Formats: sequence, structure tokens, C-alpha cells
Amino acid sequence: MKRFIPFIGILGVIFVALAAAAEPDLVVTGISLDPQSPVGGDQVTITATVKNAGTSPAERTFFVQFLIDGVPISSPTIPSGIEAGRSKSVSVTWKAEVGTHTISV
Repeated sequence: MKRFIPFIGILGVIFVALAAAAEPDLVVTGISLDPQSPVGGDQVTITATVKNAGTSPAERTFFVQFLIDGVPISSPTIPSGIEAGRSKSVSVTWKAEVGTHTISV
């Protein structure tokens, strides 16, 4: 009986490790601006590159939320997901305002 209990524990750990390994892992790998140095009043295209660093595809549609100074400005979708190891880009436009701003995705 004592030998059987540790064996079940080892199987449980292996099962959890395998299940966790087969997940998508979406990360923003880059944010770019066009024009790169906007001035107040410019129409700016903000592009985010999202990579699936996981080992399985992100199969569902998902939203990518863009924020300026912590305020959401747009949440476009990536409709067909991202295969494991691949990247997709999504863009929004913003009318630049005078001052220093923080862009988050």
C-alpha cells in the first residue's frame, strides 16, 4: 500500500505538467507608431504585434485593447486566432494630443 500512494502522486504531477504545457500564451512583442515622432493634431497609426509564445494555437477571436494614459481608445479583434509560435499585428488610429503620453496594449 505504501508504494502505490507515491506512484499516484507522481502521475498527478506529470498530468498537470503536460496539461499546462499545451496552452496558448499571448504576449505583445512590439508597439510601433506611424509617424514615429507625432506632433499634436497628427493622425497616428499605433500597431501592436501579438505573438503566441505557447505550444498550442489561440483558436478563438480575441480583443487587443489599446490605451492612452490608461484610458481605452479602441479594442480591435484578431478574429482567427494565432497559431503557436506565430505573430499577428493589429492597428488603431489616434489623433495625437500635445504632451507626453503612455501607450499601453
